[in-house]
Amino acid sequence: MVKRHTTASCFATYMLPHVLLVADFEERERIARVCCLAWNIGLFPDAAERAHHIENTLALFFDGEEAPPPPGVRQGYGEELHMLADLKRDLFPWRFENVMEAGLKRTPRGDVLVVDNGKAVERIDLSRPPPIEGLPIIAKALVQMHGDTQAQRRTLEEARATPGLVEHVATPDMVTLYCAQRADLRGYHRMLTAWREEASMPEMKAGIDRFLQAVNEIEDDSKAVLDILVAALDAAFRR
Repeated sequence: MVKRHTTASCFATYMLPHVLLVADFEERERIARVCCLAWNIGLFPDAAERAHHIENTLALFFDGEEAPPPPGVRQGYGEELHMLADLKRDLFPWRFENVMEAGLKRTPRGDVLVVDNGKAVERIDLSRPPPIEGLPIIAKALVQMHGDTQAQRRTLEEARATPGLVEHVATPDMVTLYCAQRADLRGYHRMLTAWREEASMPEMKAGIDRFLQAVNEIEDDSKAVLDILVAALDAAFRR
């Protein structure tokens, strides 16, 4: 059975890479709020409309202040919103629900993400990034993901030879699963990149490079799987 992702769990995978290696809790809180705002702006399909909402947001935040912000702050915030809104559309283009509010709560076990989508409030425990000693665990997960995604791509490419077969098996939950996987890959890439910088031995850096390449290959396979699934769902909808 395909795991059913909620709006909150999708938002968590979208946000997590941006807070993963941030030590300061207040900065993680800020990023969560910005991601919430950008997610909702990313719901607008028209780029000009998204840009208009971002400009309105910047005006709301900065134009009423007695003193102007330091040089570059307004521009940097605008660029961050543009990047995150575009990322939402790239990772979860078929997720249309608003995130009314999102925030972090600090607990002894780590951060908890609290997401209100207007219908329900969900609490999601966020994993703390493991130290570099956790590389074997991450490597095992990536090897499994690599093999599974390659196999799914081959299966779907073969199934396309039979008219209507992919349309029969494709579901929106499968699409969301691979959208979330693409978001997860950004977290893996961020961790591996940080570990590569931390590693002192050339052999370790070379090994991490191989896993970074695997992340890129999984991304390519995930996109291919999504292209097939979305085309099948679109064809089924048009019948």
